[in-house]
Amino acid sequence: MFYLRRTTDENTIRRLTEETLPGVEDDFGTAMWLLWNAGTPVGFCGVRQSETWSDWAFLSRSGILPAARGRGLQRRMVAVREAWARSQGLEGITTYVSNDNVPSLMNLLKCGFFIYDPEFKSATKPEAEWRRGSRDGFIYLAKRLDGRQHRH
Repeated sequence: MFYLRRTTDENTIRRLTEETLPGVEDDFGTAMWLLWNAGTPVGFCGVRQSETWSDWAFLSRSGILPAARGRGLQRRMVAVREAWARSQGLEGITTYVSNDNVPSLMNLLKCGFFIYDPEFKSATKPEAEWRRGSRDGFIYLAKRLDGRQHRH
């Protein structure tokens, strides 16, 4: 039985980061969770307030050990961070995935995120001139939580 529990255990998150995202720097969020299965941590996720848009959240690092993947757990980790963002009164969530991380991209799209090009966003919110594309190896995604629709 998999479950998420809020945590401040940076050592476990650091170890899981090394196992799931080798070579990637730690990015501890304001709020962090561990994903557990049978008393063992098998994943982690974090969220923080966006540095770019003060009324938006940013999904920071997350990872799931290979043996636990393919069970819809990433969508559960997105949902707990979305609930946190809503509890903070934030308007939306933004994040990015590497171009080659198709499973994460598909999960985020299933969770209601949309793709945008950060070079063509409006100055304060990701809501203008949306288009697909990636020039730096990443795909940028956002999801509004305030009920407003994004423009295509």
